[in-house]
Amino acid sequence: MDALGKKELSPGLALVLDPDLLARAGASHTALHHRRVRQPHTFLCLEHGNGIGKWAPLFSAPGERRVAVPTEGRVGEQRWQLGTFHLHLDQIWTATDDQIRAANRDTTKMHHRNRVDVTSLLAAIRELEGQTIS
Repeated sequence: MDALGKKELSPGLALVLDPDLLARAGASHTALHHRRVRQPHTFLCLEHGNGIGKWAPLFSAPGERRVAVPTEGRVGEQRWQLGTFHLHLDQIWTATDDQIRAANRDTTKMHHRNRVDVTSLLAAIRELEGQTIS
């Protein structure tokens, strides 16, 4: 695994994270405990500031309260660029940069990370949920 640079942790970054390690490191989430993801998942950074970010695990299938991640403007691995991903509005994780680093299981390299512009995604979430992301 390539170490995550300080400036890499920003909205639009997609990383494979181990949610069990995130939870053990003290990250919080909005999901019911028995409904939260288990096993490594791709997580998308939605917001970031002052060393803390809002992250959402991504799912391949649509569903109730799931929002599609736009395909336009994705960069990174082919699986990321061409795949179908949805985030669940009821499962937003809040984690510090150190917690993200502790849970990181991503194999991409610096300057080749999976990314997407989340501007339209955040607008869709805010329209559905109100002003802030849980």
